Amino acid sequence: MRFAIYSVFLSLWMGMWVWTYTCHIKAACCPVVNGDSATDVIPRQDDNPLISFRWSDDEPILDAGFVFYRDSIIALLHEDQMLQITGRYHTDEKSRTDNENLGMARAGSVLAIFAPQLDSSRFLLRSVRINDQHDPGKMAFNAIDIKRVELKFTKSQ
Repeated sequence: MRFAIYSVFLSLWMGMWVWTYTCHIKAACCPVVNGDSATDVIPRQDDNPLISFRWSDDEPILDAGFVFYRDSIIALLHEDQMLQITGRYHTDEKSRTDNENLGMARAGSVLAIFAPQLDSSRFLLRSVRINDQHDPGKMAFNAIDIKRVELKFTKSQ
């Protein structure tokens, strides 16, 4: 009888371990992206961007591991650093918003995702036009760069 109880306990423990590893560490059990169903997930052109965009769209598509990525970036940000978010856009893309260009609209939408966890004064937004070849089909692509930049202080005399 004890063997049966231990076997059940061990099976439940192993099942929880596999589930925790698969869903929380590898983030492989959650095919939902931005509330879309698993059948609506768009294939990605790049290897595995955590933030991607559709052609001529400024709404980000977030990968399942994005929350961990965002939280780790914020945790590693020092007091003398800012996050520079650079939105990239292709020459042939048409913006659907009133922003000056699609790159700034993309950077602003990523800022909106980061802003609740960090003061918005800690961000620097940029835009870059790129001319590489891209098929404007249904493939999502990486159109954002995020990096930490040092604040430059000058001593006043």
